Amino acid sequence: MSEKYFITYQLKASKSCLFSLLRSESTDVSRTLFRLNRYCASIFLSAFLAACTSTAPRQLTAEEPSKLVISVHDQQMALLQNKKVVAKFLVSTAKKGVGEEFGSEKTPRGIHTIAEKIGAGAQIGGVFIDRTLTGEIVPIEGPGRTPIVTRILRLAGLEQKNKNTFDRLIYLHGTPVESQLGMPASGGCIRMRSGEIVELFERVSVGTEIEIFEESLEEAFLLISEAEQRLQVNLAMANSGQPKAIHALCVNRMYGKNGFSKNDQAAVHWCMEGERRNIPSSITLLGELNERGQGVPVNLTRARELYERAAKLGHAHALFKIGLMYLDGIGGTKDEGVALRYLELAAYQGHDEAQRKLPKS
Repeated sequence: MSEKYFITYQLKASKSCLFSLLRSESTDVSRTLFRLNRYCASIFLSAFLAACTSTAPRQLTAEEPSKLVISVHDQQMALLQNKKVVAKFLVSTAKKGVGEEFGSEKTPRGIHTIAEKIGAGAQIGGVFIDRTLTGEIVPIEGPGRTPIVTRILRLAGLEQKNKNTFDRLIYLHGTPVESQLGMPASGGCIRMRSGEIVELFERVSVGTEIEIFEESLEEAFLLISEAEQRLQVNLAMANSGQPKAIHALCVNRMYGKNGFSKNDQAAVHWCMEGERRNIPSSITLLGELNERGQGVPVNLTRARELYERAAKLGHAHALFKIGLMYLDGIGGTKDEGVALRYLELAAYQGHDEAQRKLPKS
């Protein structure tokens, strides 16, 4: 059986296993995921790894979706297109290890995106300060310095845990100290050879996804396949109208949780699907998206309408949110009496913030 048909066969078998589970009685997403047996999981992982480990040279096209996977353990980065490794690069991550805290000088983990591409056409070894070329050119292995050179790919975090990556100024960038590649040596960024960052710069776009793992590349591919499997389970259950699955997709895409990248458009889509199905939690989340202007323009009147609708369905957080809007006159009239009634109802359901907001007796 050829590799192409073997992978297709494995994926079809995995899909068959998956949907046999989805036809079961359980509507709990976490229970359904737990119940995926080893046979189904091994089929899915085998298919994914078979796709990922094919490194035969081929012509790349701009239309193909790409993803970068960085292994801190291996000090390597893989470029994937259509789930196939098409290139690997030696890198250098932070000398102080991994972490997401401001000022830690550590490399952040998790799902990121390329937010900015800086330095197109710059000379190899061209020095950047504050993302601006200075005109200085530093040779490879120039003594005593480790400036940012050649190209910059600025990262932005897509998960709750790494949402400060952009403000922390974490980059993929060229380095003149190529002898340190393959070992942790940076101040938090990911360093690359100048020639390779030039090549990579042309092969990725703003919006390309980058996922940074502590684990080896092999382990990273397994974790990616598991996350993809969870997404497929959630999508299948959500498309079948299961409220918990729709809510899970709303939350995970809205905040970048549970291994999902933050995606405002996907969050809006699933929250609107939940609204269509009259799911109180999804209606409340859609209200928050409208209130914040996340994925949609700010619309406080719409947010208030959504909170009020979910509140009438008894949703505790919606009761709290509409109470605040009546209290401060946001998106409509101010009415402290109505606000108090909503906050009392939310507090009665155990909503902590509502309990703290109520006047002390």
